[in-house]
Parts: sequence; C-alpha cells; structure tokens
Amino acid sequence: MTKNDKVVVHRCARGYKAATHVVSEAITKPGKGEVRIRNHFAGVNGLFDQMAMQGRVGYIPLSAPFDLGVEAVGIIEAIGEDVSLNIGDAVATTNLGGAYRHRQIIDATKVYLIPEAIPEYLAIVPTGVSALVALEQVAELKEGEVVVISAAAGGLGHIWVQLAVNMGCRVIGIAGGDEKCAFVESLGAERCINYKVENIEEVLSSLYKDVINVAVDTVGGVIFDAMVDNIAPLGRVVVSGYASEIVDGAKPVLHPRIYSKLYWKGASVRGFMNALLAKYHRDAAKRLFTMMTEGKLSVAIDETSFKGLESLPRAAEHMMKGLNIGKTVLDLREDQ
Repeated sequence: MTKNDKVVVHRCARGYKAATHVVSEAITKPGKGEVRIRNHFAGVNGLFDQMAMQGRVGYIPLSAPFDLGVEAVGIIEAIGEDVSLNIGDAVATTNLGGAYRHRQIIDATKVYLIPEAIPEYLAIVPTGVSALVALEQVAELKEGEVVVISAAAGGLGHIWVQLAVNMGCRVIGIAGGDEKCAFVESLGAERCINYKVENIEEVLSSLYKDVINVAVDTVGGVIFDAMVDNIAPLGRVVVSGYASEIVDGAKPVLHPRIYSKLYWKGASVRGFMNALLAKYHRDAAKRLFTMMTEGKLSVAIDETSFKGLESLPRAAEHMMKGLNIGKTVLDLREDQ
C-alpha cells in the first residue's frame, strides 16, 4: 500500500513520545516548479530534534504543529511544470519537515542531484557541507595547523577529521571508547583521546599545550574548557553545538571569564551556524561530491539498523548516548 505518513510535532514538549506522533496525509501532485520525492533514507539529528520539539531553535520561529526532520535522500516520482529534473532522478534534500516522512514536495531548485539514493549522501548533504564550510569560513583552517575535534567518530566529526587531514593538518580527535578511537585514527588522526579512560585536559596540556591552532567542538562542558585552556596564540575555538548541555540548559560557569584566557593569546571563540552561511552550501556540496567520487573522502554510516518512522525515538536515543560510529539514519524504503 502506498503511504505518506510523517512525524509531526503536535505540541512543544521534551521527548518524541510527548511531542510527536505519526500522521497520514494524502499524496498530492507537485505544483509549478516543484517535485515530489519518495524518501528512501532520512538522517537522524537527535540534538536538533530535541531543540525543535521544545521550540528552541534560535533562527527558526517554531510553533506546533509542524513537521520534523531535515535531511533525506530519495527518488523523484512526480514533477510539476517548468522543472528540468526527471522522474527517477536520485536527489538529496535539506528541508525542515521534509525528512521524517515517506514523501515530500519541494521546490526543484532546492534539491541536490546525486548518483544514487544511498544513505552515504546523508553524510555529505548537509553534514559534510557543514564540516567544510565550518573549517573554511569560520575556522579559517590553514595547511599544517594543529586541529582538535570533539565527537570525532560521529557523523559530522569523522568528516572533519578527513577534511583536516586532507589539508595537511595534524589532527587530534576526541571520542568515547577504543573502537571509536581506532576508527578516528584509521582516518588519519595522529592521536585520539578516549575520554572514557583518559583525562582530556591532562592529555592536551601535556602533549599539545598552546599549540592547538583550531579546536572544533560540538560537545561543550569540560571539553570546551580544555580546548580554551590549550589553544595556541591566535588560535580559534569553533563552537558548533554544545551537546552536553543543550537539552537541560547550559550550566553556570564558576571560574574567571573566558576573555581572561583568550586576550593574552589573541585567540578567539567563534560560533558556527550553518544556516547563516547558505551562500557557500552549493559549492561545498559540489566539491565534496567530487572528493567522494575520487576516493578522497569516505563516509561512515552507523551499522545499527533503524527501519520506519516508528523507530525514530530509538535511533535518536542511540545517537544521543554516543553509540553510533558515523551517521545515524532511518531506512524508509520498506515503510512505504
């Protein structure tokens, strides 16, 4: 049976069970300049979902009800007038409300043509795009610099590691567990700090004190503090999230203000918000597709299988607990 179910936030609350339910809607025809896509895979973004479900996404005004899910890959199954794409084309999309659903209708100019509808492209659009834009436009990474990356085995982190290595940088990853650290080092990192058995501050201060040119952090808390403490003169700490505190809120800081550490080094803390740098996205995606085709970039999809929209809460919990290696995805193919 042809289905068009989707995940809807019916009230702003904490957690999928309280905030969402799966609803069915009619399958409609695309309008002028639009295409209808049958989603095959959706990327899971547990942290963003948590913020969205509580209406706490700073750059998007959200009020229930609204559709959830951002990135998907699939096949065009219907086209409207004045569309140059074809039925059967494989595409990737980044569209709030367009991913956690069986079918979506979207402006044809907003899709990315891809060779085939496989989950690996979810690690490129938008994840890889975010990684490349952050390193180039915010971190201003240069060849030969020393880079520290938190959550280095995750969907975003493992792309950062490879891009920095490809730029000729020395890379130190931070991850939880021997398996994850082995994976990070297999990508070219010279060292991976296993935060489950090692003290991050002690490792950085003993081996990389004041030589870290760029630190890229998505976790916050003690990891962020350790990065700031060991940043090099003129170094850049890039904040791309704060997973350790994003759900319950940031904890009070009970030590001297951060400028007392940054000023004497001429160092800086820079926020990366991908949505504010949209003008760089298309070019970044094109270059990443080429790198992937040429074998210069490999992407990892977490091996744990999550099938159907109903498995979203389990998939998000899996990711939020740090159990994933690579990108966590929902397989929607058999759900239709």
